[in-house]
Amino acid sequence: MNKFESSIIETIHERKSVRSYSDTLVDPKVLQEVLSFATDNSVGPFGNKVSFQLVDAEGFDTKSMKNLGTYGAIKGARSYLVGSVSPADKAMEDFGFCMEHAMLKATSLGLGTCWLGGFLNRSTFAELCNIGSKEIIPAVTPLGFAAKRTTLRDKLIRKAVDGNNRRPFSTLFFEDDFTPLTYIETDSAHVLLESVRRAPSASNKQPWRIVISSEAMHLYLEEDAAYNHRFDPVLMQNIDMGIAMSHLALAAKAQSLQGKWTQLKVVSMHEKYQYIASWVRST
Repeated sequence: MNKFESSIIETIHERKSVRSYSDTLVDPKVLQEVLSFATDNSVGPFGNKVSFQLVDAEGFDTKSMKNLGTYGAIKGARSYLVGSVSPADKAMEDFGFCMEHAMLKATSLGLGTCWLGGFLNRSTFAELCNIGSKEIIPAVTPLGFAAKRTTLRDKLIRKAVDGNNRRPFSTLFFEDDFTPLTYIETDSAHVLLESVRRAPSASNKQPWRIVISSEAMHLYLEEDAAYNHRFDPVLMQNIDMGIAMSHLALAAKAQSLQGKWTQLKVVSMHEKYQYIASWVRST
């Protein structure tokens, strides 16, 4: 287990969205390390492959930044990690899984990141990265050093999405019969779930629900359908599912727990939740 893997739970707890960046240049070797890591971890649990590229925005004028769809949301960022994937079953989940892996790697290297997906100008990024019409760009992230001071604009954006708050543990995680769980700090399974609770999500809606059974942890989506399909074919909340899967898998590895994500044929169903996948522990 390498340093990134062993300290991932701390990284998950420390990471936050950064929207304002300093003018300090990032060493190109560090950016390349992030890109290499992303490329080496580019296949998600469902088998879809995500492609990654770096975009250098240094020298872009105001109009160019507006064309990227990041102007006004992100300030001072010079580099962006761009991910693309071909439309397919569970492509959004695999994208979220792989992109979040890369963003946590960037965090471990001291870089700030921020999920950008909703109003992103995907066509402009696709042109810059020479991405074909058969692939889509669900999201990108800036890469850089956080500005020393948090601006009023950043505070207002974070307040608007209630970005500092997470739902109570017992509203997200359940036992077999959907009985709410109470967090127990010494329970290794609960430590994994808490890592999921800390995950970022679109508009901080936190749509993941997990049910623990004797053999697995079952992931469900509580979908806000109108919100999720607002940017079709990009499904923001399915990307959130992939982010949750990333956090759980990485946290499990940090605790030397062996397992994998898979889809089971028989699971408990709930009228409000869509079954996504199960993390099944290896014996």
